[in-house]
Amino acid sequence: MNTTMAMVVAVGLTAGLGHAQSFPSKNSVGVVPITIPPAGGSVQMGIHLQSLSGVGAITAVELFGSNQLVKANLPASATRIHIWSAASQQYRTLYQRLDGRYRLTTGEYTNFVFGTGDAVWLQSPTTSTAPHTIYVVGEVLSVLEVQRPMPPGLRMIANPFFAPWFLNGPGMTWVVDGAKRGVPLTADAIYLWDGTTYRSYYLRSSNSNWCDVANNAVLTTPVPVGSGFWYLGRGTNFVSRIPKWTGN
Repeated sequence: MNTTMAMVVAVGLTAGLGHAQSFPSKNSVGVVPITIPPAGGSVQMGIHLQSLSGVGAITAVELFGSNQLVKANLPASATRIHIWSAASQQYRTLYQRLDGRYRLTTGEYTNFVFGTGDAVWLQSPTTSTAPHTIYVVGEVLSVLEVQRPMPPGLRMIANPFFAPWFLNGPGMTWVVDGAKRGVPLTADAIYLWDGTTYRSYYLRSSNSNWCDVANNAVLTTPVPVGSGFWYLGRGTNFVSRIPKWTGN
């Protein structure tokens, strides 16, 4: 799989697409364009929208609609959604069949529920020859903070809010929450795509900040709206508190 991570940019807080017009919402609605590269290429998408009923999660039909993805009865001929399972430490793959129903490649039909603040890969059909842009729609979170369970192991996560996420911002309390600090080989780690390659950071003991493994420089660049990244937990289960604004 081409693991190029692309930033997903929010283009509006009022839904102007037919995909969203049939859903009433008491809060702001986000519309986000995502361009999937051709020929089996993929893009990582951060899910920073929730159901228009406001439940902190969103279904496949609500998020992607019924007629945007490439549909096929064979997964390789359809747009594939690769979902990383923190529990099993492996991917599950979802696609839309010609009858419009969503199905996992293991055989189950499901209107899959995504957690706000999770991230997924979208992969184009191997036979596609041009980029394909879709629009995801959902409600913008109005809560003041999100509490995210963080089990040991790898997981893909995303900024759940329509604002830049400064991982070392003054509102973040990683160590207090239970993240493991230390040296590069023992501390919790994150992997951010810089446009060319992944950069590795760890939670450093001496300052409790996310620092570059290569040179110990403190991370100052925020996670953009709609972007995702990898988190490697090396300690025990904890709950991370993410405030609505984590700027400095």
